[in-house]
Amino acid sequence: MSANKQAFAKLSSEIASLPFSLSFEWWNEVVKDQWDVAIVEEKGKVKAAWPYYKRSKGPWTMLCQPAFTPYGGPIYHYPEDQKVERRHSLEQKLTEKLIQKLPAYSELEINCQVGLKNTLPFIWAGFEDRKRFTYLLDLNQTEAEIWGNFRENIRRQIRKAEKSITLEPSDDPNLLERMLRSTFEGQATSYPIQDAKVYERILKYIAKYHCGGLLKAVDKDHHEHACILWLHDEHSAYYLIGGANQNFKNSGAMSLLMWQAIKNSKSVSLEDERNLKNFNFEGSMIPAIEKYLRGFGGDLVPYSCLYSCESRGLKIARKLI
Repeated sequence: MSANKQAFAKLSSEIASLPFSLSFEWWNEVVKDQWDVAIVEEKGKVKAAWPYYKRSKGPWTMLCQPAFTPYGGPIYHYPEDQKVERRHSLEQKLTEKLIQKLPAYSELEINCQVGLKNTLPFIWAGFEDRKRFTYLLDLNQTEAEIWGNFRENIRRQIRKAEKSITLEPSDDPNLLERMLRSTFEGQATSYPIQDAKVYERILKYIAKYHCGGLLKAVDKDHHEHACILWLHDEHSAYYLIGGANQNFKNSGAMSLLMWQAIKNSKSVSLEDERNLKNFNFEGSMIPAIEKYLRGFGGDLVPYSCLYSCESRGLKIARKLI
């Protein structure tokens, strides 16, 4: 393992507030290939890190999000009880150094964790901050309060599904691929996952760290209607992967699965004494998906997507698309 990855592992172990997708374990065990990390050290201590995923697209080198890794971007190690002004000053200094340590790229597009508020140093360095949005559901509410805030058609779908659908745990990575492929059938966007082994790695990660689960919805004839994979870290739960059989897309199975994942998240918070503050739906910029996720009553929360294009040829190609 490289010195930079060892430094990232150490930093990751020292920051309890990191989302799972910015932990060393996730990148090392799930992302696994085509990644590295930029590190800033001062006086032998790791002060900042930026794990990145590199892929080629024709003649261009892209730094982007790995599959099913919702948040990336920079990580800062703040001193305890640091004043706000000093915190922002530190972010500016460390950001400048991190950017210098990134490899050469044609295009960079990376979603930052929800808690990263200060993107001014990136904007000053020529990056764009393209805001995106997710919905966060407060898990401190009672189940009755959460249910009451669902849109009526979501409650109706759940009641309908409960009459004919059974939910079962699964550890089958092929289930995830089948359901996702079915979801993309007939859509303008083609199925995007090139590494079929990623599902297996995610399930191994969940089993190893006891941090989530895969549920499938089946009917009395054993037809698979849909599945959902949810995952949690120390502070939040996440809707990570969901897919539905297009032959049964009106059965309400997906809404029932989402409701169960939310209830499971509340149970984890109580039984494991974890302080899971919210359920993160991961959001979507696609209007139809955003409308569906909005129906579960979460708060709309922005997060930053950092963008930079360093290739004149790619800029021209983007304009022609």
